[in-house]
Amino acid sequence: MTLSEALRLLELFHERDYAQVRPHLYFKSLKSDLWVCPKGMRILPSSEAIAILDVETEQWESIPFKDVSFGLW
Repeated sequence: MTLSEALRLLELFHERDYAQVRPHLYFKSLKSDLWVCPKGMRILPSSEAIAILDVETEQWESIPFKDVSFGLW
């Protein structure tokens, strides 16, 4: 994933309320190796990463662009 693709994904995330309307945006969590639906999302261009806010733990997880897996369900 490139920075421009990540920024477009962030734009799509903000355009829709994925907590209320389907499809839901999911990311692959590196720590748990599970698909998670984030409560929030940030683009970190300086570290070339995406940060996702976990709904349950309320903690941010940073995932490098090259390791990002995401899907819409």
